[in-house]
Amino acid sequence: GGADTGGVDTGGVEAEATADATATAVATVAVAAATAAERPDGSEMTKSWARFAKAPGARFRSLMVTALRVTVTVVRSRRLDPMSDEAGSRREQSAQRVVAELLRLGPTYIKLGQVASCRPDILPAEYIEQLKVLQDDVPSDDFATVRATIEAELGRPLEQLFLSVQPVPLAAASLGQVHRATLFDGREVVIKVQRPFLKELYDTDLANIRKAATAADLISYVTPGRTAADRRRWRDFADEAKRLLIRELDYLLEASSQTQFRQNMAGEKWLAVPEVVNELTTSKVLTMEYLPGVKITDSAKLAKTAGIDTVKLSGRLAHAYLLQFCRDGFFHTDPHPGNIAVDTAFPGGRILLYDYGQCSSIEPNERSGILSVIKAILASDAGECMKAFDELGVISPRADRSKLQAIIEQNFATGRIGKKSAAGPEGKPEDKASGRGGEADYLQLSSIYTLVFRALAQMGGVGKSLNPNFEFINEVAPFVAEFDGVSFLVTAQLDRLGLRGLRQLFGAPAQLEDIGARLARWEAGSAPLQVRAAELEARLERVEKEGKHSQHLLVALAALQLALVTSARVP
Repeated sequence: GGADTGGVDTGGVEAEATADATATAVATVAVAAATAAERPDGSEMTKSWARFAKAPGARFRSLMVTALRVTVTVVRSRRLDPMSDEAGSRREQSAQRVVAELLRLGPTYIKLGQVASCRPDILPAEYIEQLKVLQDDVPSDDFATVRATIEAELGRPLEQLFLSVQPVPLAAASLGQVHRATLFDGREVVIKVQRPFLKELYDTDLANIRKAATAADLISYVTPGRTAADRRRWRDFADEAKRLLIRELDYLLEASSQTQFRQNMAGEKWLAVPEVVNELTTSKVLTMEYLPGVKITDSAKLAKTAGIDTVKLSGRLAHAYLLQFCRDGFFHTDPHPGNIAVDTAFPGGRILLYDYGQCSSIEPNERSGILSVIKAILASDAGECMKAFDELGVISPRADRSKLQAIIEQNFATGRIGKKSAAGPEGKPEDKASGRGGEADYLQLSSIYTLVFRALAQMGGVGKSLNPNFEFINEVAPFVAEFDGVSFLVTAQLDRLGLRGLRQLFGAPAQLEDIGARLARWEAGSAPLQVRAAELEARLERVEKEGKHSQHLLVALAALQLALVTSARVP
């Protein structure tokens, strides 16, 4: 137990009580200072994390007290006019308490705050504004601590490793901070240096999270109507979260993921990934190419930067994730604004993607399933959506399939899912408020899809900041042709225009190819030829009639296909 708790003997009740009392006292002072808008000192904050790692009881109690305070503030605010200055002031005070608590509790909870900071659709503006500091402006450690870590990891004095290192960090986040430096060959680089005590904190937090997940699974187990397939799901999520978070502590694994991602995106000139300097990288120090840019959510700076088109940038961000999900099978799971910047090296703006500590792989069948879901949504086809869900294996065995399909059809009809039409009917207010349309009651998601949805949620928040009309499905529609040919785009648009019957015309080439293959097999004697004369005659007559009325339409649509191919090549 000593190694897992920072070398402290937790067997003595008296020692733990003393540590709890000390940590609680520090917690009270820290919250009071932060609430008064005093920025906590980075070194003291790190020491506070170390104390909490030794006193999980105090950590839990402090979290509960802060949660209670925030709840009381929210309840009181609801009695006021939400647009009043007093309500806004109370929300701001509550948000300050939340940020102070997350900073004090450490990296696990800071991660939760980073995710929440990307969701202006579910949190008030006062919370979003306060939570933004968790993206890249967490209080930093002093440079002496940073120097000691670099020298211990790389085995030489700092002056023998770098020509120069700037002592003031460019950014600081939950796990580490970044310093600009220059190599002896003149290359400009940045050094990412890990904070101390992270392993001890993760051990404590992840153990508590797994206990909570086990309790949730137990409740699921005893709930009537649950099947074996529904059980142990929360523990699976907790185990996957532990795997990713522990991976994030190893900068060698991050360097490997960053190199793989850079190779995958080498052909996309509108996106850049810093090159890793392997000889100056260890499990706690990561040195890489310096690629500066404007933070992607800094709208004021983006507006002042010549050559930046925020609408194009939002489309490129969506395109990047389509490629990750459906082409590469390897994706960045943490695209919060602190990990994304923009420069002008490509017309309209080039995306710079940082921090590859949390990357995950997608199996080929999962890639195909995700693409099938996107295609079904583009076509507003509930039946195809059900098939795609089956391909992904996400429909619960206890689900009423007809009800699920009806819900999907309703969501397509109301515009909750798919391409939104300004003239179309709006979804029910209660659906918008809850953010659900009922599908979740019928689906069971594996941990990989949870990570996919998390990445989509964060990326969607960034996309909305660039383009208020951003919708992932709409943005990736032109690029689906890269995977499935442009005829799909035409048929999807025909469906949207209510011309579903005409899509059969675009299946004709594939059908003719299939007929040719069957005839070849028959001629070779490897397959029987069955002819149903009456049915064949009826089909030929129908095709002849349709052909007379569609020749001009086919020419027009062929031109449209060519235009779509041309427009899809450059985002």
